[in-house]
Amino acid sequence: MIPIDEDIKGLIFDCDGTLVDSMPAHWQAWQETFQEYDLDCPVSWLEQHAGVPIKETLLKYLEEFSIEKYIDTDEFVAKKHARSLEKLRFVKAVQPVVDIVLKYHSVLPMCVASGGNRQNVLTSLEAIQIARYFDIVITSDDPVAGKPNPDIFLYAAYRMKVKPQYCLVFEDGEMGITAAREAGMKVFDVRTLTTQPE
Repeated sequence: MIPIDEDIKGLIFDCDGTLVDSMPAHWQAWQETFQEYDLDCPVSWLEQHAGVPIKETLLKYLEEFSIEKYIDTDEFVAKKHARSLEKLRFVKAVQPVVDIVLKYHSVLPMCVASGGNRQNVLTSLEAIQIARYFDIVITSDDPVAGKPNPDIFLYAAYRMKVKPQYCLVFEDGEMGITAAREAGMKVFDVRTLTTQPE
């Protein structure tokens, strides 16, 4: 079981790659959508922007890779979203993190704070049957700056009525870890779980 310090009074969870093993589904949806536009994007680049909303990631890609052809960004976002949504119905839980949810759901305030859109996040939480444990779910559909800006986590703390320094954030993306630290919160890097023995 992942240890929780005694001074922690609120738990904040990223969704993709943290509660649900959904990143392969997202990478596949990204690649399929890029291919539809005769474009190519390295998964390694996408991984660096994990947790950032689709449109923002797309605009960064177009700028960094100097793509001059016209892309209807809203159309691209809709197509990527539709592909992701279909794949997310079959995701599996990241069990060590979900075990924390099951243990603390009636003990500490908990919140999901994700760079994904609400429909994707709720679909993922339903797929692993934990949606009912979260009264607060913050997504890119909410009017708050996304990661790496700390605002999404500060808003989560505000909603939970817990001071930032007493919050523990579960994250798997560099952008999210940066945002949590900027918010003055403690962070558990979920990626470390993959290096631990079964």
